Amino acid sequence: MEKEYHERDTMTTFIDAVSDLAAVVRGRRNRLEWSQAQLAEKAGVGRGFIIDLESDKKTVQMDKVFQVCVALDIELMAKQRLQKNRVLVPAKFMGRL
Repeated sequence: MEKEYHERDTMTTFIDAVSDLAAVVRGRRNRLEWSQAQLAEKAGVGRGFIIDLESDKKTVQMDKVFQVCVALDIELMAKQRLQKNRVLVPAKFMGRL
């Protein structure tokens, strides 16, 4: 499945894992040509946090993740996933099809 698409001047990436968010943060930082230390300063977090986030550490603090995203001008959005081609069958009919 394609994880990215471009809409006008923006890029949307579907985040299914911490590694996806890590890649988005690292990619945006690199496009801005910022060092990890520069990003940490702009986001108000330590450089160690940036290293952990970009290294796919599973236990990063979400409040700091939001600070980093704001500094990078990354917008996070939650959306309920649509279930394509899925038919819901009441439990009482299971096994009778």
